[in-house]
This record gives sequence, C-alpha cells and structure tokens, in this order.
Amino acid sequence: MPYLIENIITVVLWLIGFGLGLTLSVVLLTIQRRLIRQRYFRALDQARGEARRLVDPLFGGASPSEAQMKGALAAFRGFRSKPRRTALEGALLGHAVGPDFELARLIAIQLGWIDEWIDVLRSRARKPTGELARVLRELGDSYQSSRAMSLQRRSETNFLERSTAAERLGALPTPEGIAALLAATRDPHRDVEEVCVRNLGRLAHPIALPVLIESMILVLEGRSRLSIRTVETALLQYSLGDIEAFRPALEHANGRVRFFACDIIRRICDRETVVRPVAREDFSREMLHLFLERLWQDANADVRARSALVIGHLRDGSSPEILKMLLDDPIWFVRLHACRAAANKFYVTIAAALVKRITDPHWLVREACVRSLSQMEGFGIEQIINLFLTTEDRYGAEQIAEELQRSGILGDLLGQTDDLRVRQWTAAVTRRLMALGKTSMLLAHLDHSVSSSSKVFLIRELAATDSSRVVAALRRCSEADQDDTVRLEALRAFESGFRKVTPRQET
Repeated sequence: MPYLIENIITVVLWLIGFGLGLTLSVVLLTIQRRLIRQRYFRALDQARGEARRLVDPLFGGASPSEAQMKGALAAFRGFRSKPRRTALEGALLGHAVGPDFELARLIAIQLGWIDEWIDVLRSRARKPTGELARVLRELGDSYQSSRAMSLQRRSETNFLERSTAAERLGALPTPEGIAALLAATRDPHRDVEEVCVRNLGRLAHPIALPVLIESMILVLEGRSRLSIRTVETALLQYSLGDIEAFRPALEHANGRVRFFACDIIRRICDRETVVRPVAREDFSREMLHLFLERLWQDANADVRARSALVIGHLRDGSSPEILKMLLDDPIWFVRLHACRAAANKFYVTIAAALVKRITDPHWLVREACVRSLSQMEGFGIEQIINLFLTTEDRYGAEQIAEELQRSGILGDLLGQTDDLRVRQWTAAVTRRLMALGKTSMLLAHLDHSVSSSSKVFLIRELAATDSSRVVAALRRCSEADQDDTVRLEALRAFESGFRKVTPRQET
C-alpha cells in the first residue's frame, strides 16, 4: 500500500505535539513541586518559631505544674499538619538531653507519639527469629498494632518514615521503644536496619547486645545487607562490664567472627585503659580461659594477634609467657601485636625475648619492639643499647640505628648528657653510629633545640671523624648557632677536621 506524504506529515506533527505536551507536563510538574516545597518549608519555619515559644518555657527551670502541663498538651495537640507536627517534634527533641530528658519523654508519651512511632517502625518488621525472638520474649514483648494503624497504613509506610520513627524512639527511649528498635533490626529496608542498629549501640542497653552480636554474625556470614562497620561501631559503645555477651562469638566456628569479636573487646580495653588499668577481675572465669588457653593459639592469625593485645591488658601471671611465645609466631603481624602488647614495665621479665625482635625482618615489628622496650624505662633502653653496641651483624646494627632515630631514643640520650651514665652510653652510641656511617642522624641534632651542653658534647664526638660532610656541618654550626660556646666549640672542631680533610683532598 503506498504511503501518502500527507499521512507521514500528520504522524510527524502528532509526534511533535506529543513530545511538546510531555515536555510541558514535566515542566509544569517541576514548577508545581517547587511551589509545594516552598509552601511546606515556609510553613515549617513559621511553625518552628511557634513550637519553640510553647515548648521552651516548660524546660530549664522548675517542673511545670499540672495546669501548665494540661494547657501545653492541649496546645500541642493543635499541631496537626505535617510541617507543624515536624516542627513540634524537633522542638521537643531538642530538650531530650540532660535533666530535661524525663519531661520530654513524658510529653511524648502523653501525646501518644511513642505509640505512633512504634506502630510506624514495626509496620514492616519481619517475624523475629533466633536471638532476636529470645530477647523479645525475655522483654515480655506482646506488641499488637493500634487500631489507628490500619492495614492500608501499614502497607503504605515508606523506609524514610520508619527511619525517622527509629531516630525518634532512640532519642526518647522507653522499654516498648527499645523492643521496637530490636524488632526493626529485621526490617526489609537496609537503611531502617542501620538506623536501628546505630541507635541501639548509642543507647548501649545490655538487653540489645546479643541481638547486635547476632547481627554481626549474620553480616560476616553474608546473610545480612548491613555494613560490618555499622554493627562494629554499635558494639564498641558497650563497656568492659558487658563483654561476657561476646563469648558465643569468640567460640564461633567462623574465624572472621572470632576476629571481630576479639578486636572489639581489644578496643574496649584500650578505651577503658585511658580511665583505669584493665585487670583480670574485669573478665569472667570463662572469658579468661578463652583468652589465656585458646584464642592466642587460634588457627586464625588475626585472632592470635588481637588476643595478644587483650592478654597484654590482663597482666595475668601467665601473660608474660604467652606473649613470649607469640613473639616467635611465624606470622609477622602476630609478632607485631605481641610486641605492642608488651609495652609496660610489668613485662620487663621478657625484655630479653623482646630484644631479639629488634632485628626482625619486618620494620613495623622492629619499631614496635623498640617502643615497647622504651616503655620499660631504663632497663628496656639499656637492653636496646647493649645489643646495638655488641652485635656483630652489621645489617642488624643498622636496623637498630634506624629504630633509635625513629623512636626518639637517640634524641633522649643527647638531651641527658649531664648524667654521667647516660653520657657514657651516648658517647658509645655516637661512636658506633659514626663507625656505621650514620652521621646524618647525629648531624640532624645540631639543628634541633637541644641544650648547649648537649650540642658541645656532640660536636666533640663528631670532631673525631674526617668526613667532609661533617666538616661542612660544623662550619655551618660555627657560623649560625645562637650560643657563643657552641659556635666556639664548632669552630675548633671545624678547624681540626679541615686540616684532616685538606691533605687528603690534595693527595
């Protein structure tokens, strides 16, 4: 059948008209949405000012009288539109801290908000199983949605509404609200789960800990969409008195589960140490058995490494021997954490074993070893220096020299030359460094703000070498140093060194 040009033109015009109409519709919808949002935020700003004028007088002073409460509640119930309700909630939650918390929660309960938030949050939660079901039974949870939450409304709640409800319940927690947060950790939407987990961690209620640990296990086994960092951050909010709940995770068959559980306990111990020393009395007998008998021998090297740090905090009678054995572990990062765990005077009995790690093939282990020995004060530093002065292994001596500079021990020695014993050590270390050709480490200290007597001591030691680089450094010091005594000593050393270098250059 032939195609008439008139028909083709008609089709093209219809298509153009359809495209223009569609474009115009999108533009109009965009403009309408912008206008609606402008009206919403204008109403929200206006409602915020009104809400603050009603809410603020109730807080910050004496408790309001019964008549004041009734009047305020009646006024609050008039905030029915969405922007007005949002503004009122924001104003009330702004007082949900410190001494005003109880009053803010009481008002929320009186207005029925807590029940509404619970209904919204639990509207899509799956049937609880496992540890969650056990905890909810222990709480005596018998939740039934209110009549106001119709079946249609339950199906319409979106993830943003549920996330907002979770934030509200986390800010004004009640037993029923905590149960709702627990139940919603099995919400179909990942964002709602994360908000619930984060709020449960912030509240750090012991009843929620088994559920959070179960969430961690589900994530590590690939059966949850949550981020492991979200769950880990929540678990880190708990205190040392709550770690007994981690025992099932420490005994789990999955090595990654054991590692994360052990690492979380290690970080809790690190945080607690800032306040007070951690002791074996902080651990139950079963937990002590796990760390002192099993975990440090775990097949997973990460578990052995993290358990070493926990054992270091315990300072039990068997801790030194355990760390001593971990110092010889075939995996370098296990040795690294064993070195770090021994950074205390309590472990001075294994200083000799720790010294051997100064020549470890991995530089991080060497660095950790020197730092730990320096924490043992005089005895540990003496061990480092004795090895440096007596070892015949040039490579090992160079490694120790680097660690002396990196850890700051060399600077500490040069800063204490007024003490006779330290002066003798420093002289021997300085000569050993010059013999190894490590004069740059010494020259760097001529420019540091050390005492004049320390600089004079160092200059006299450097005068014994005939290195042109040292002579040049002495010349700069004789011209630029601010202390007259230092400049004079540097000039003498420079002239002596210059006479040694010049004949050699002429030859």
